[in-house]
Amino acid sequence: MKHFWIGIVFFLHTASVVAQSGSEISVPQSLSATIDGTEAIEQNHPADRFVFNAIAGQQVEFQMNSEAFDPYLYILDHDGMIIAEDDDSAGHLDARIRLTFPSTGAYSVITSSFSGGIGAYTLSTFIFEVSPVQYNDFDIGDEIQGSLSENDGQINNGYYADGYTFEGRAGLRLQIEMNTNEFGAALSLIAPTGEIIAHNNVSSGSVASINETLPVGGEYRVLATSNGPNQTGSYTLVAQETTVTSHVIESTQLELGALTMGNLDATDSISLRQVYEEHYHFEGNEGEVVDIQLSSQELDAYVQLLDNNGRVLAENDDADGLNSRLSFPLSSDGTYTVVATSYSMAEGSYVLTVDMREPVEIEAERLRIGQSVNGEFNRESARSNNLQMPIDVYHLELEAGSAIQLRADSHINTYFIVTAPTGESILDQSLGGGYYDEYSNNSGNQIFTAPMSGTYIVSLGSYDIEGGAYILHVEEAGSNEELDVTEIEFDSLVEAEFNGSEPIDNQRYVGYRPYTFTLEEPTTVRITMESIPIDTYLELYQENILLESNDDSNGLNSMIQRTLSSGTYVIHASTYSGGVGPYTLALMELQPVTVAIEPISIGDTIMATLEDSDPQSITRGVFSDVYTFDGQAGQGVTIRMSSEPIDCYLLVFDPNGERVAENDDSNETLNAQVSFIMTLDGDYRVLATSYNGDLGDYQLSLEAGYSSSSLGGSF
Repeated sequence: MKHFWIGIVFFLHTASVVAQSGSEISVPQSLSATIDGTEAIEQNHPADRFVFNAIAGQQVEFQMNSEAFDPYLYILDHDGMIIAEDDDSAGHLDARIRLTFPSTGAYSVITSSFSGGIGAYTLSTFIFEVSPVQYNDFDIGDEIQGSLSENDGQINNGYYADGYTFEGRAGLRLQIEMNTNEFGAALSLIAPTGEIIAHNNVSSGSVASINETLPVGGEYRVLATSNGPNQTGSYTLVAQETTVTSHVIESTQLELGALTMGNLDATDSISLRQVYEEHYHFEGNEGEVVDIQLSSQELDAYVQLLDNNGRVLAENDDADGLNSRLSFPLSSDGTYTVVATSYSMAEGSYVLTVDMREPVEIEAERLRIGQSVNGEFNRESARSNNLQMPIDVYHLELEAGSAIQLRADSHINTYFIVTAPTGESILDQSLGGGYYDEYSNNSGNQIFTAPMSGTYIVSLGSYDIEGGAYILHVEEAGSNEELDVTEIEFDSLVEAEFNGSEPIDNQRYVGYRPYTFTLEEPTTVRITMESIPIDTYLELYQENILLESNDDSNGLNSMIQRTLSSGTYVIHASTYSGGVGPYTLALMELQPVTVAIEPISIGDTIMATLEDSDPQSITRGVFSDVYTFDGQAGQGVTIRMSSEPIDCYLLVFDPNGERVAENDDSNETLNAQVSFIMTLDGDYRVLATSYNGDLGDYQLSLEAGYSSSSLGGSF
C-alpha cells in the first residue's frame, strides 16, 4: 500500500537550523521554539522537526500553540509517511494530534503553519487514554437512533464509536445500515472470534451498508463510527434479515480413502469469498491425522477443513501446482467438514480424496554446534504443518544466551522451525513462505538466541513435494560482547559481505555490522545500503536510541536521509530476515539547494527530465521538478505526467500551500493524472516527481477542464 508523504521537504537555505529543530522531545514536556524559515515542508512553508521515540501502544497528545501564526502539525513514521496531521483541533487556530503509536521507534514531529507564517510557538506533549467503546445489546429488526459525540469511546485517535451486540446464527443473511447526513459514516461487523468480517464507509454522510452471511453462530459486535477523526452527529442504525433466504448448506458423507468426483457450478452455494463451494463430512478421532487432496484440471482448487462449529482449522490453495493438499492432526473426536471450492469464482470438475492415518513418529537426530549434516528429503520424510510436505527433525542442546546460526544449502526452497524446550516456537519460517537465494543456491541464514538452557527441536522443511538433497550447517553466531565498530567516512564506499559471523541484533535476531561517524555541526546526510542477493536493512542510532530505520526505499535496497545535529551516530547495516552475501554502504553529505520553480500555462505540454541534481525530498529521497501556473476559482484543470522509465507521481498545491490533489498510478499504469476544480485565484504549484526515486525523461501537460475519469481527485 502506498501512503501520503510530505513530498516537498527541501533544505532551502544556507543558514543553520534553529536550536530546537532536530532535537528530541519526550512526554510529558512543554518547549518553546521559533520557526524562522531555515527548514520547510515546501516553498514558503517553514517548519521545524523534532524526534519522538515512541513505544508501541503508547497514547500521546501533541499540542502546538502560537499567537504569531496558524499552527499546523504533522507526525511521520520511520519511513517518512504521514500518519497524522492537524490544523485547528485544539481550538482557536491551534493544532492538536492524539495518537496511539503503532510500533516502537523514532517518529518525526513536524511543526509548521497553515499559510507559511513564522514566529514563536510552544509544543507540548501529554499522556492521554482513549476511552473504550461501550457495547449495548440490540435485536435484529430494531431501529436505533444514535449519535457520535466527544463523550463516546474511541477506536483510535478521535474516531468516536458506538458499539452494539446481537446473537447471530450460522447462515443468516444480514443487512446492516447506518444512515446520517452529518458525518462520514463507517460500519464494521466483528465475528464471535474477534475477526472483522465486513467493513464499509462513505466519503460524507449518506448510508454505510454491510450485507453479510454470518459464518458461525454466537455473539456479534457492530461498530458504528466515522471515516475520519473528530466527527460527531446523529445517525440511524438498523439490522435486518434480508429477503435472500438463508439456508443450511447440504453436506455429503465421505467414504474415506475413496475418490470423490464433484463439479462446481451455479447450482452450488456461494461462500463469503464469493466462490462456489461444496461440503463433505466425515467422522474423525483424536490423535489421527487427516490427509486431504483436491485436484482439478479446470479450476484453481482450494480446500478447507472445518470443525463441527464451522471454524476453519486448516486451508490450502497451491500445494501442488494449482491443486490443494493439507494434512492436519485432529484434536478431538467428532464430525469434520471438508469444503471443496476454488481460489476465485470458477466452474469445473474436481477430484477429492480424504484419508485418515496414525501420526508419523519423527526420529530426531542429535546436532552439535559446528556440525554440518548431509540430508535428503523424500516422500517418506515426516510430514508437518497443514501442508503434506517433507520435513526432517533434529535435537540441539543449548545453553541460555547462546547465539546460533542455521544455514541450509540446497537447490530447493527450504524453511526452518525452531522450538524451545517449553514447546514454544521461537523461529517459524513456514508461515512466511521461506527464504531462497537464487544467486548462491543458499536457503538463507537464520539466527536466533536461546532464551533458556535445554533441548531445542530444529525442523528443516521443504516446500517442494518431490524433495531433494541439502546440507544443514549449525554454527555459533557472532557475539555482541566482541563488537567491532568501523568508522565510516563521508563520500566513501564501503564494500563488505555478510558471512554469518556478525554480532546479533537482540531485537530482530539477525546479524548486523555497526559503523560510526561524527558531525561537528548540523548536517543533512544520506546513508545508502545496496545489495543484489540480500534484502538490506538500515538503522541509525545516537546514544543507543533508534532515530530511524529503513527497509525498501528502492527495491530491496535501503536509504536513510535526514538532517542531524552535531554528535556521534552509529549505523547498523543488516538484513531484513537473514541471509548472506555482499553489500555496499555509502555515507554522503547533502548540500543545501535552491528550488527552481518553472512557469507553465494551461494548454502547455512540455518535455523535461528528472535528474539527481534536482531538489530532493529530505523525508523520501526522491527528486522533483516544481512548476507554477495561474489559476482562477471555478476553473477546471487536468494535469498529466507520463514516462517510460519513471513511476510518475503528481502533487498540486493551491495559493495557500494546501495540497489539493495527488496521484501515483492513473488508469492502472505508472503514469500520473489529476483533475480538479480550483477554488481560489492565484498561483498553483505542481510537483512532478516519482514514487520510488526513478530518474529519466517525462512529459507534463496542463489542460483546461475537469475530467471525472481522472484518478487524482481533490482533497
